[in-house]
Order: sequence, then structure tokens, then C-alpha cells
Amino acid sequence: HTTRVRPRVQRLLSSALTQAMYLDKLHPAEVVNAAVALIKKHGRKEAGFVNAVMRRCLEAGPESTKAGPSPLKCLPSILRNRFVENFGHDRAVQLAELFLSQSPLTFRSCTDISQAELDAVSAVRLEPHFDVGNCCFYRCDDGRALINSGLLSDNKIYIQNPATAAAPALFDLNGSERVLDLCAAPGGKSLLLAERLGPEGSLVAADRSEKRQELTRDNLRRFGYDHQVVIADALRPTFEPGSFDAILLDVPCSNTGVMHRRPDAAWRFTENSLREVVKLQKEILAAAAPLVAPGGQLVYSTCSIESEENTRQFDDFMQTHPEFKLVKQLQLLPENVYDGAGAALLVKDLQ
Repeated sequence: HTTRVRPRVQRLLSSALTQAMYLDKLHPAEVVNAAVALIKKHGRKEAGFVNAVMRRCLEAGPESTKAGPSPLKCLPSILRNRFVENFGHDRAVQLAELFLSQSPLTFRSCTDISQAELDAVSAVRLEPHFDVGNCCFYRCDDGRALINSGLLSDNKIYIQNPATAAAPALFDLNGSERVLDLCAAPGGKSLLLAERLGPEGSLVAADRSEKRQELTRDNLRRFGYDHQVVIADALRPTFEPGSFDAILLDVPCSNTGVMHRRPDAAWRFTENSLREVVKLQKEILAAAAPLVAPGGQLVYSTCSIESEENTRQFDDFMQTHPEFKLVKQLQLLPENVYDGAGAALLVKDLQ
């Protein structure tokens, strides 16, 4: 005999068991009590059922909550189908497993750090298989020790994933360029660009969000940079045509490359939302193109692994803007400690 469980009970059990088993700051008994109290509004029988199921599952441990042999079942069907179609079943399973895993803490050094300081926070040097320039990245499994160490407060490190550095590393800069980061906030990539510029170089960090630009300004100032931080709409930039030697477009995207850190992205993803963000990206690219000086560089980047937002996007851009040529491109799929990302370096003709 099989008892049909109401959808509201299924949803409650799913969220409550996840909290009880995987959130360290919550005591499992408190979660059980809260879940029972919530469902009791619908009837004592359902409350008793929730209480019994949760306590039995917690006694058995996390293994008891596995819905099936494949972690793909944790993904919305639209992403599950896209991942299998685009990357194959085995790779799709790996992406789903990453989605279920805890996001690792990674940082890069912004100055010299002694081995003793690294050992004190259990930091391990990472060796990315893609170009991150001169950056040194580390994984840290003891976030509390890192916060208490003073490395953050002394501005010796910056919390960042290695994949973040891949797009800025595509630029070929000598340090004297006029650089624009057109979708800058909160400033992580702006900081990477500032570090590559010399006294003769200049950086403009632009973004439409005044609130988020406060973070960009704070990030640059904390590390000793006084580059210009402005409020500007990437769709309607007010800069003069040809006024920049290098432009970074880290455009809004679907975030499918960082779902393990932003799980909400998986549940916000729809075919319609993808079409809308692709349209926005296309418009930002078209608006930025005139700002690039002849012979200048344009780096387009996303934290998405969807081809519509990466290879198809800049291929379409070059069809309508033949003055730009593709020099480098990369597509990073999420793996282990690395986020997913896409990027392309486009160079404008001299004439």
C-alpha cells in the first residue's frame, strides 16, 4: 500500500531536511520542531507524518535522502536536458554533482604572503589550467581562520575565484592604456586591470548601479588606486567614440557557470530568460563597439556556460561588426574549485 504525499508536504520535507542535514548553524531538532509547527496548521496527521519522516531520515543520515542514482535529478528539467545535449551525459552528471557540492573558498594574493601565513589558514596553492596572468590563487578550507588571520583586513588577499581572472588576462597590455570596465561592479575585475596599469595608464570603472559602485570604489581605494569610478548605463554609454584602448565587458548573464555558488540561478533559468539576457548582451556589445579606439581591444566575458551567451554571441557580433577580429577565446566548464566562464578577445582594425 502506497500513501500519496501532498505536494506541500513534499516541499516542506525537502527544504527542512536540507537545512537540518547541511546547515551547520542550525540544530536538527530545531528544524524538525519548526517544520512540524508549520505543517500542523494543515492538520495533526500531516504534522505527525513530517515529524516521523524527518526523525527517521536524520537518524539514517544524508544517504537516506538520495532521490535516485543520478544527481541530475536535482536540476530543473530545462537545464538537465540542455547539459546532457550540450556536454554529454557524463559531463552533465559532473555539473550536477558540483551544483550539489559546497562551494570552496578561494582567494588570490595581492602582495607577498609568507608560507607561515598560508599554513596558518590551511591554504593550498592552485594551479589553474588556464591563463590567469601573474595572479597566485589559493584554496582555503578554514574560512574562520582566514577571517581571523588579518590577511583580509590588511588587504593582503582578495576573495576571488581563479576563473574571474581569465577574462582580464586575455588583454595584451603594456600598462599605459586607457581602459574601460563597462560593467564593473563590484570591482573584482577592475582591481585586476588596475594592477596591470602603470602611472601613464588610466582606468574608468563604470556601472549603472550606484549602490554597487560604492563597493567598486571601496575595493580600488583599499588597495591604493584612485582610478575613476562612474555611474553609467552600458546600453547608453556617454563616453566619446574611440576613447579607450581596451574595454572589458563582463556582461549580465544566466550564471550557469556559478550555480554552485548561486543556486537560485538554476531555478530562475528559462528559455525566455535566456533570450532576454542574450538580447541585452547583444545590445551592450553594440553600444561598446564605437568606444574602442582603432587597433584597440575588446574583451567580452560571462560566467555562463551556454553557447548562446558565448561563442554564438561574439560570432554574431563579428557578423555585424566586421571591423573586429577574434584573437583568443575560452570556455571554462565548472570543475572542482573552478567556476565556469566564457570570454573572447576581439581586436578592432586600425582603420
